[in-house]
Amino acid sequence: LSNSKECKQRSIEKTLGYPTNRLFQFYAISKRTGLDIIRTPALSVMQVIINIVFALLVGGIYFQIGDEVHGVQNRVGAVFFIVMNMIFSNLSAVERFIQ
Repeated sequence: LSNSKECKQRSIEKTLGYPTNRLFQFYAISKRTGLDIIRTPALSVMQVIINIVFALLVGGIYFQIGDEVHGVQNRVGAVFFIVMNMIFSNLSAVERFIQ
């Protein structure tokens, strides 16, 4: 009885697992991303320019905020703004996976 439970557990683990290890998956994704950067250099340059402009914009808005409560709230707003930018900038990668 115990042996059959172990066999079932092993078969469940095998069906839920991936056929390759994480290192190979990381290599494949990195290679795909590198090829995409090489094939569309204008897109990569534009992403860098957009990030620089965004950094200057956020830096200008939140420059010289104080240490009082209002300043701390502004910092939290800046962190939220930056995190949302990071999330939405990565949504462009979803298109590549759909294709």
